[in-house]
Amino acid sequence: MGRADAKVCGLSAVVLAAAVLLSAASAPAADMVFFDIVWPKHDKESGFLEWELRAAKAVAHSHNQYECLNLELRAYELVEEAGRKLSKEEVFLRADRGTYVHSESNPKSTLRGNVRTTLRGKDPLEIVTDEATLEAEWDSARRAQSRIIASPKPVSITSQNRKLTGEGMTIIEQVAVSKLPDGKRARTLTQSRVRLHRNVVMVLEGGAGPFSAMSETPAPQGDRPAPVTISCVGEFALDRLQNRAQFREHVVLSQRDVRLNSDVLTLEFSGEMTQLGTGAKLRQLLAERKVTIDGGGQRFAGRRFEWSPTTAKGVLAGSPATMKSATIWVKAERIEFDQKAQRIRYTGMAEAEITTKAE
Repeated sequence: MGRADAKVCGLSAVVLAAAVLLSAASAPAADMVFFDIVWPKHDKESGFLEWELRAAKAVAHSHNQYECLNLELRAYELVEEAGRKLSKEEVFLRADRGTYVHSESNPKSTLRGNVRTTLRGKDPLEIVTDEATLEAEWDSARRAQSRIIASPKPVSITSQNRKLTGEGMTIIEQVAVSKLPDGKRARTLTQSRVRLHRNVVMVLEGGAGPFSAMSETPAPQGDRPAPVTISCVGEFALDRLQNRAQFREHVVLSQRDVRLNSDVLTLEFSGEMTQLGTGAKLRQLLAERKVTIDGGGQRFAGRRFEWSPTTAKGVLAGSPATMKSATIWVKAERIEFDQKAQRIRYTGMAEAEITTKAE
């Protein structure tokens, strides 16, 4: 059989794509080439549009496999606005080329060249890498659908006030499907997690870092704080629904000349966006294991440090926690900081040594 070329678009593409998928057994799919095609996926019961795959060109191969150029994928969530149920775009993904394997329950894609992903939500993420895989799974026991995007390559992730880089990525988004009393089905996003595997760097704009008053360098002009930079050798995990990020293994946080080191660092962000659209705000910081803080000629050490940028208060705990400068050495069970009041308090079996210079 000779090669069949077709120029299709719009609704014709949908019909033709469906015909190709349903008749793969009766025609040698490897001989077919299509242009400007669309693969939509609707929920069988509600008719809700779950996702839509587009490609400028698709070459069909055996076993429901298609080589695509300039492909785009849009995944949708069912939302209710003003009493109406609407399909709202939740994920957008594009790549220069890719391989798509069609399956009703477990479709897969391998993406190559300028792979770009957008995750919508209160704090949208723009993700860029050179290579990725995309897989959809249906868990009938849990009645949940999952989208998994993975990449072994360097990745860049940008939000309105955060920029991340790292090596290797896994994104998991899960939607639970439940039946309503009226017989219709509801779809709820129950999981949205981003994981970078190693060598991660985050730059947080407008973040209030710990002990900014300790810095010996001049503060930036205006009301905007200096950026906070965080790096780690190990894994970074972001829970988008809980607005929580965690860094692991040789974690370093720095703002100007103040530096915080720990083995684990957890950041919690507020869920509200500002009117200026500056993104999620840092609400709580927790550093654990081998914690040290250096700045302003002082060095603090302990095992656990909690900091609230809102109140500008923090607590360093240890066995013991210590503080050392050129003239004083202190150990205590807890060291409490009040940045606004410019006060440090030592509590619980505190002991201090003060060095004085002879006149």
